[in-house]
Amino acid sequence: MSVFRLAIITFVLLTVSGLTISQQWRTEQPTNIDKGYMEGQQDRVDTLIRRHFGRQLTGQRSNDFAQMQRLLDEQIVSSDDSVTLQAMGIILGNILKSEQGLSWIIYIDKYGRSRALQIPGQRDVLFPVTMISRRVEAGAEVDINDIYSKALKELERIRKQIVVY
Repeated sequence: MSVFRLAIITFVLLTVSGLTISQQWRTEQPTNIDKGYMEGQQDRVDTLIRRHFGRQLTGQRSNDFAQMQRLLDEQIVSSDDSVTLQAMGIILGNILKSEQGLSWIIYIDKYGRSRALQIPGQRDVLFPVTMISRRVEAGAEVDINDIYSKALKELERIRKQIVVY
């Protein structure tokens, strides 16, 4: 099958199964592929930490944030390594998830699929995957603990909203 023909078929399928004009976004549960990808991304960061520092990710905020901060401060992960920076965002998200009672979902809009954290009873979501990468790629000074604190403030703001369906 030619690449052009495959592209046309893909476009048609996405158009038919995609978002309607009235529906700006939708969410769905992560697939096993999504879950496997996220686990692989966490392993990616864990491998770097083991190789460079002889430590490992533990799922504990103080340890994991300190190790990821070292990766940034010592420029082991550079601003052009979007994949690893976003992998660090998945680790940040996993800690938010476990500490705040959130759940991973797939958020789909006109730009595509994104991994996001769903806040029970709310429509708004958090996008931790890009919280670190956006800042590093823009050349900003990055403090992972500060990013976490800002995410908590945003989470609190969202939780206070009254949702009318």
